[in-house]
Amino acid sequence: MMRWILTAALFAATLTPVTTQAQAGSGMGITSANANDSLAVLRQLERAISADPRDAATWHRLGMIAWGLTEWAKETRSRLVDPTRMGRQADTSLRTAASLAPDKPAYRIAVGRYLLASGLAMSRAAAFAQFEQAMKQARAADDPMALADAAVELGYAHWRRYDGLVNRRIETSPGAAVRTIAAALQPMSGTGEGEGDMPPNPQLTMKAVRERIETSTQGLPSSVTGDADYAEADRLFQEALGAAPTHPRALRAVAMAMGERNRWSELRATADAQLRQIPWDPYAWMVLGLAAYRSADVKTAAAAYDSAFTFLAPAEAQRLDRLERVMRGTDSSALRNATPEQRAATGRMYWLFADPLWSREGNETRLEFLARVTFAELRWTVWDLDVRGADTDRGNIYIRYGPPAIIAAFGSSSAYVADVSTVWVYDSGLLFSFLGTTAFGTARTGVDDKFMVERITAAMPVRWDNLASITVDTMPSHPTRFRGVADSVDIVVAALAPASVIRASSPTAGTVRSDWWVLAGGTQVVARDSALDVNDAARLWTARVGAGTYVYRIEASTDEGTRAARAAAAVTVGASATDPFLTSGAGMSDLLLAAAVEPRGSGRRWTDLAITPVMGSFARDAAIGVVWEMYELGAREGSAQYSLAFSIKRQRGAAGRIAARVLGSIGGAAGVDTRDDEVIITFDRTVPQAPALADQLMIGLGETPAGTYLVTLTVTDRVTNRTMARTRSVTIR
Repeated sequence: MMRWILTAALFAATLTPVTTQAQAGSGMGITSANANDSLAVLRQLERAISADPRDAATWHRLGMIAWGLTEWAKETRSRLVDPTRMGRQADTSLRTAASLAPDKPAYRIAVGRYLLASGLAMSRAAAFAQFEQAMKQARAADDPMALADAAVELGYAHWRRYDGLVNRRIETSPGAAVRTIAAALQPMSGTGEGEGDMPPNPQLTMKAVRERIETSTQGLPSSVTGDADYAEADRLFQEALGAAPTHPRALRAVAMAMGERNRWSELRATADAQLRQIPWDPYAWMVLGLAAYRSADVKTAAAAYDSAFTFLAPAEAQRLDRLERVMRGTDSSALRNATPEQRAATGRMYWLFADPLWSREGNETRLEFLARVTFAELRWTVWDLDVRGADTDRGNIYIRYGPPAIIAAFGSSSAYVADVSTVWVYDSGLLFSFLGTTAFGTARTGVDDKFMVERITAAMPVRWDNLASITVDTMPSHPTRFRGVADSVDIVVAALAPASVIRASSPTAGTVRSDWWVLAGGTQVVARDSALDVNDAARLWTARVGAGTYVYRIEASTDEGTRAARAAAAVTVGASATDPFLTSGAGMSDLLLAAAVEPRGSGRRWTDLAITPVMGSFARDAAIGVVWEMYELGAREGSAQYSLAFSIKRQRGAAGRIAARVLGSIGGAAGVDTRDDEVIITFDRTVPQAPALADQLMIGLGETPAGTYLVTLTVTDRVTNRTMARTRSVTIR
């Protein structure tokens, strides 16, 4: 048994340096169950060294196992191993192996990695020289993979120095720098000092923040903000990738450096070259997706991310592509408890409706999310500390809100602390602060800001402000439900596309098209239509459906245009606690508002009327057309007899007399009840009975003051004494 354990341990200790490093970070596979066996192996190796003290390989194996036991003891706080003593043994053993075998750069790299894992800034700084020496040894030994290993590690050493200096500013007066969200908010809000005085949504104006930073701090020249270290890190990363394209970290390091400076065309060429050699590399596909998307090539980006998630290991794909990254904490908790099928369905629906335009190829919001995740994973991953960038505090904020408009970093305000404060400010007014220790490459949200960050992400879990390819305006729309045949319902939506604005955004001033979808179950398309040469007039979209809950979506866009418009809303057909619309029995449709209504044909259904729909607002002295249907009214001697009460009631607006009146031949027969903020117009009708009866009114607004009004139509069946009513909101400008 012991012989098998010793053989397995020695084999594990000779794995590639990347693998041993990853294992060391989590106890090198050592657990409470096998710690005694590992100690036994350690004693075997000590005896082997006593017999041959110049055996570099045995020294290296001893050092790696001692390192693993050190990490395990720190994590478990076991009394079986003294981590301080075992750590010294690991250090001594690894250094001895490196000095005995100068032709083995992997041994020198292991020393550097051990120093990085120490958690001490001085020890981490000492790793620098180890990686430099390893590079020389690798070149002499003509060992491409070792050269790539050493170059990546040395490049990251330069990168950590750059990371501690980039965006640094100095205070023009002590204490002037903004280091926390609370510190930024308090002097500007002028509301006092209590936590309850903070605004409900912690946002500032960009102008105020920019002025505060520019007037109270001063930027430093590039010569002292890490440019030289950035350039050297970039050079080393590219040397590593050139030496060993299959190195697991070289491409990611190159991508980190290029992405940091928005070098998207270079990054795309690098990813293309990598994929020609290793087409199954998932991170090469992700890097290509990031570079293509940031270069506005949506089609290539979408295809690249599809390939990336095909090649990623399932656990890694699930870690990166988590919807919780852009959700509120309460919603995330519910999603974590969902089944895999429910999670998948929620994800499909979320990204479907987050897509800014269904009528254009590619889901830009989804691609923006993946680009943010990719950048965060590349930029803030710290391999030696087993930190993954997308899971860091900075990664969390970046994925939710994208690249900040301003980044400002300040040294510690205390002579005894080496922390650097970095502030991110967004055009939206959001501000975040991170605290990091020089030479570690990590940063976290400060304790004082955690509560504020929770408030911000709860109130505003995600923003897509940097979707630069197109601006999508809100399109006014309103649904109306009419009964169809055989328990069906016609969903009729009036929508007004800003066609002239959309057309003007295209360099070719092309045709504006409009598209319409009705979905059941959130994702199943049950109706689809489109129209060309759309103008600025409102139009009607119609779909016939059965009972259920539906979502409609309308878009207006033009090829190559930078502006578009979109409308979406839910519509319920059938029984509902909030807005029932039954498909049988006595009932009434919703109210359809129009600028003009003309009878045609029999006039018995709404489809027999020529309707000029209207959206937005009515001008003073205009006329409001109201169209509706009634269903299964009672009959007396073959006639339906009903009373109508039309009211217009002020919700808000200027005071003044409401001057609404019925237009047409029935105006003189109508009764008018005028009150302070309401007018009620009543009259009777008798028409031939039918299962469905369409009716319409034209109401003149006269000098009714500007404002928002509720229009209510009440129908009373005088045969059955049943009453039905529908209400719409109307704006008069």
